[in-house]
Amino acid sequence: MKILLIITPFHPSQTPNTLRWIPIVEYFESKGIETTILTTKNRSSSNKKVNIQSQVYEAGYNTLLDWLYFTLRLKKRRQLPNNNHGVSDPNLFSKLTEWIIDKTWRKYYWPDGSQLFLKPGLQKAQEIIKTDSKITHVISVGLPFTCHLIASKLKEIYPHLHWHQDIEDPFNYSEDFWVNNFSKYRQKNIEAERKAFELSDSISVTNPVAQSIYKRLFLDCAHKQSVIYPMFSDFNLSKTIDLDSDKIHIAYFGTFYENVRSPEPLLTLLDRLKKDNKEQFKKVHIHFFGQQNRFSIPIFNSFDSLKDHITLHGLKERDYCMSAMKKMDFLINVGNTTDYHLPSKVVDFLYFNKPLINILSSRNDAAIPLLRDKLETCDLFINENDEGQLAKKLLSFITMNRATRESSEENISNYTTEVIAEKYLKAMQAV
Repeated sequence: MKILLIITPFHPSQTPNTLRWIPIVEYFESKGIETTILTTKNRSSSNKKVNIQSQVYEAGYNTLLDWLYFTLRLKKRRQLPNNNHGVSDPNLFSKLTEWIIDKTWRKYYWPDGSQLFLKPGLQKAQEIIKTDSKITHVISVGLPFTCHLIASKLKEIYPHLHWHQDIEDPFNYSEDFWVNNFSKYRQKNIEAERKAFELSDSISVTNPVAQSIYKRLFLDCAHKQSVIYPMFSDFNLSKTIDLDSDKIHIAYFGTFYENVRSPEPLLTLLDRLKKDNKEQFKKVHIHFFGQQNRFSIPIFNSFDSLKDHITLHGLKERDYCMSAMKKMDFLINVGNTTDYHLPSKVVDFLYFNKPLINILSSRNDAAIPLLRDKLETCDLFINENDEGQLAKKLLSFITMNRATRESSEENISNYTTEVIAEKYLKAMQAV
């Protein structure tokens, strides 16, 4: 078996997909399985090295902004660790640029913002396969769906290849999460994904809800599907932030997305907690690790009353974040408005075994089954209770004395690199 992995972006960008697939590729290599990687062009550099021997080919661009950075020879990037871009309001030029792109590019691109990877990626993939006859399997990782579309076209050209479609985030029914102009392309999205399901040999999704939706949509391809949950990646404890020992430290790790995951319910609750309990709230400090964006920054800025209690750390290396997570008193999960997205950081929560503040929009949240009976949680359903009741419940949770809980290897035994990587191998050999 030799694999062509189609994924964008790739190292040194730090995204859930790269954090998942770099260790998997390392595992494959340890088992003698060669992997060739096809991704997009990137001028970024990082001190963080990866232990993979794979040949990496680059073609096209992950986004229009990446094309601009590459053309102007700029090394500054979104999704690059230790880049604090996005912790303050964008300047006028950035706002104007985004406005123009919203009114033009984002209205018309298809299948998604990685369209600039499609043609050059397909061309490069064909060159790789023609040159290397040992390649037997193709794995495409999406979103972006562009990666799956490249693989779909490859499968038509080279039907002997086994194509595994790794769906980390859904495509055609993910209207809450901006993928493309659904009002213009809804039917085209369905038809393209239906064809991808028909052509692929095996398919994985990250949770049972996503699987059940796809089974309803593409019943004839239901037998190809399997659920492969988020993966816990190893890390090294590193130098991290110094914390005031007199404070209660609470942290959120991740990104916010318009219509799917907003900081507003959490900040509204904290604001109410401060108004009702000023003295107790003086001890509370909330840390946000992750790249902020034009959606989340204005929301943070609108809660001026909380500014002395909040630190926006920006996007940091995983080792740094995990070291910071270990030092926190409480962790926060902000649930999605959708029930078919499962945050990858859920397995990190399981490992650190800390009390978790769960801000939820739905009782069908995809994270609940994984966390149930594993962690001490404070589940706050924001659509079912008023702010006063939720604030009281939260205050009781964070002021209650609790014994220190050690990290739990047992909690993540089903989500290790070895377990997850073997599930991919089994899925590709089952059909």
